[in-house]
Order: sequence, then structure tokens, then C-alpha cells
Amino acid sequence: MRRSRLRSFTVMPLFALAFAFAFSGGVATAGQAVSAYGYYTVNGVNYKNWAAVNTNPGYNHQAYAVTLVSPTNKAVAGGWAGAAPRIYKNGALVCSEGYTYNSGTLAQNGVLNPAGCFYNSVATWYTQGVTRGWNGSSYNSYWTFNSPSQNS
Repeated sequence: MRRSRLRSFTVMPLFALAFAFAFSGGVATAGQAVSAYGYYTVNGVNYKNWAAVNTNPGYNHQAYAVTLVSPTNKAVAGGWAGAAPRIYKNGALVCSEGYTYNSGTLAQNGVLNPAGCFYNSVATWYTQGVTRGWNGSSYNSYWTFNSPSQNS
């Protein structure tokens, strides 16, 4: 008698766990992959740039890439910093946006976060963007590092 009671206490939690797993739907969660920081100096301003790709399989397999830039040693006047996002689907470029520039003063360690690239598809995604700094007469451009890959 004791054996059967012990067995039911062992089997019931396993059954409950299997039942919960079977009806959970296996919903994937959203994720983010961020590149390493890149650093450069233009016209006495030190900048930091990076790129991130966000995915949300539960929302039409959406992927969203942004490219960000930040002046790290002082504020910069309007138009001095720019960023352009790009997103790659299974290794191929599928979206490349034009540059967005800071419209007003961008504070030291403030972040220019322009609109990014949106795409809806089941795929493996990564991003690499381009940022710019004003050198006094034109812009110097710098690539971000690639982000790690992220699945949607």
C-alpha cells in the first residue's frame, strides 16, 4: 500500500508538469542582441557607437534594428552627430535607412537614437550601422561592430 501512495506522489507532479508544458503553446519570447561599442574622435569630440537588433517572434516575427551614437567628452551642437541603421536577414542586407542627425544640442553621454529598420519575417537577424561626426567641413563616417545574431 505504501508503495502505490509513494508512486502517486512521484507521478502526479510529473504529469502536472507535462500537462502544463503541453498546453503552454511553446511561445517564444522577445530578445535583443547588442554589438560591442566602437570609439572614434572627430573634431575634438569623442564618440561611442553601437547597434542593436530586437526580435519579437510573438508579434508577427518582427525584427527591429537601431544604430546609436553618443558624444562622450562634451555636448555637440545640432547636426554634429548622425546615425543610419541597417538590418541583415540571413546574412543579406534587407533594410538600410538614411542618416538622422541630432536636431538640437546632444548632451555629453546623451544618445542619438533615430528611427530604425523594421522587418517581419522568420529569420536570423543581425545589424551593423553607420554613424557620423562633423569635422568642421564635412562628415567622417564610422561603422559599428556587427551585433550578434538574433532569431525571430
